[in-house]
Amino acid sequence: MSRARLTLDNQVFSGTQRYTQRSASYERRTVQRVEQGSMGARQRSSLQVVRRTSEKHCRKPVFMDIKPPSPALSVHQRNHIKPRLTQQPATIQPRPARSKRRNQRLRRVLHRQNMLYAGAIVVFGLGLYAGLGGLRANKQVAVQVEALQTQAVQGATDEGNTDETVPPSTEKPAPSVVRAYSVAPVNPRYIDIPKLNVHARILSMGVDEHNELKAPRGIYDAGWYNASSRPGENGAMLVDGHSGIGGTRGIFHDLTKLTSGDAITIERGDGQVFTYSVVDVKVLDVAQVDMSALLVSADTSRPGLSLITCAGNQVPGTFNLTQRVVVRAVR
Repeated sequence: MSRARLTLDNQVFSGTQRYTQRSASYERRTVQRVEQGSMGARQRSSLQVVRRTSEKHCRKPVFMDIKPPSPALSVHQRNHIKPRLTQQPATIQPRPARSKRRNQRLRRVLHRQNMLYAGAIVVFGLGLYAGLGGLRANKQVAVQVEALQTQAVQGATDEGNTDETVPPSTEKPAPSVVRAYSVAPVNPRYIDIPKLNVHARILSMGVDEHNELKAPRGIYDAGWYNASSRPGENGAMLVDGHSGIGGTRGIFHDLTKLTSGDAITIERGDGQVFTYSVVDVKVLDVAQVDMSALLVSADTSRPGLSLITCAGNQVPGTFNLTQRVVVRAVR
């Protein structure tokens, strides 16, 4: 730091208010320098300024400590002085924890909604696929039902027998074969007569070239005339069966034991069961039987059922009998 004496003409006093002219009472005073020896970091100079003894001014001496101009900084000092920012840099304030939790809940809700939408789309796709598969299956079932119906009608000749010189079969079908028997959904499948302990298959029958009704080949099966009514339809469905051969009894051997009000049930191919109640039981000679009357219900206002089987004495040279047992029932 320069130790030169500071006078009022020095530039550090520029701009300060002072007398431009010295009065006659002005006296120059000696300058006393005060050093802060113990600090060592900065030295300051003090000036003992003008003492004015004029009557117009203060009579007491006035002392002013005038801070000298800052000396020029060295290169090392300029490099280590940090500039003072006039504007604080923008800082990113952390989001409050509440806002973070709210965002997490919102993300969870959106995730659940997206999962629900995805699940709904998958279910809709599966339902559409199942619906199309069901339509295809229904078409296949319809084709199969039509084929079964055609087969049931056309296959009657293979199951029936009108040759009086050929005895019926006495072979009893296995229970598993009876259970596995199937027909078209609307055709009769089984006949049950609880009073006679009868449960048998119903085979579809037709007529031969002489317009005679065919009978089943076995004595443990019944035959449905496929030109008559189906179960539950108007008119009467006609079912025939064997009473037996020799000492072996057939399913219709005891039809004469039925009385008015006894129950007869017919099960269709689709599992639906129709129950008929016996109206009358008749034993007629072969010549007295009116087959066309058996196709009409005993009560025309209700669906009917007609059963017929052989009875009486054996015709010589044949396996035919001289009489017929006719049972009529209504639903």
